[in-house]
Amino acid sequence: MDRERLFRVIGEKYIARNELYGYLPLGVNADEIWSTVLEQRRAKAITLPLTNANGEPYWYTLTDRMIIASENIVNELYENNYTDKLLSSVMTIREIFFTGYLEGSQISAQEAVSFLQRGEEALDAEELMILNNRQAGSFAAENIYRPLNRDYLQVLAQILTNGLDNSGGELRTEDSVDIYFMQGESYVLPSAARLDRCINEITTFLADMSVHPLIKSAVAQAWAMVVRPFPDGNERLGRLLSEIILIRSGYTFFGEESISAVIAKSGFKYFDAIAKIVRGANGNDLTYFLDYYLSVLSDFVDEIRDKRKKKDTESIEAEREMARSSLAPSNEEQNSSEAVSGETDDTIEGFDISDQF
Repeated sequence: MDRERLFRVIGEKYIARNELYGYLPLGVNADEIWSTVLEQRRAKAITLPLTNANGEPYWYTLTDRMIIASENIVNELYENNYTDKLLSSVMTIREIFFTGYLEGSQISAQEAVSFLQRGEEALDAEELMILNNRQAGSFAAENIYRPLNRDYLQVLAQILTNGLDNSGGELRTEDSVDIYFMQGESYVLPSAARLDRCINEITTFLADMSVHPLIKSAVAQAWAMVVRPFPDGNERLGRLLSEIILIRSGYTFFGEESISAVIAKSGFKYFDAIAKIVRGANGNDLTYFLDYYLSVLSDFVDEIRDKRKKKDTESIEAEREMARSSLAPSNEEQNSSEAVSGETDDTIEGFDISDQF
């Protein structure tokens, strides 16, 4: 076996412990190889001031994919004139729908849009989640520069779970938490008694101005997944907290579409990335999620560019079509009162319900 080649492949693909066997010949000691892999990764790792159930620090390594993704995101900031405007809501209609969709919400996009347009009280848990998501986004926009302290996190958690089972902004009191996509696999989360310390660690980290906002955003979401400080809504809290950090850092374009929609397109990869950072065998390494999430943000930027290019092309075509006609008045009657303006039954804030993905 060519050990040098083996470790190079493991490093390039950033293989997790449960994926290792497929890359090893028969007779090779997997535990020995994995011990070496972790040793190599930790040697160049960046240690975080966040700890697991045993008080051991989480850490990550800066992969080539993360660097390339960051360059793509930063280029979007440089190439376009994004102003540091106060958004009316951190969550677009698409984000309101897709962040619930990722947690198994069964309400359709059309039903979600219709419910929000009617402005009625929620009649079931599905509508309540949609309403909570919108209210949490509005609260976040109104408090976009508020310190990300314990009170702030608890208010967000309370809004996101208001009226649902296990609702409220208080920290969980149970040590065991069911993570449905782990499918019965064993894992250990920080105990309820340790959550006060965990909250202090993350709020101190979020207040550290020396940490790059892209790293801070990804780590904040990863932290919500591995600590799960609240009885419910931790996934939605993590995604919202991540977006808040991006927007307040100047990446305002992340508030104009839906990051969760891009996550939904990635399917299994999202839950796989979370599972990898929850598993103790991977040694408190958050790289799996950070690498995944920065790639998602880069894909999000690519979608923004594609839509901008399409819009520009359509504008050019419309201009050329007009150029083919003379200045003579048209024989057809023009009735401006019949022109459609504002929202329609099928679209709201640019959300085409016929095209969820």
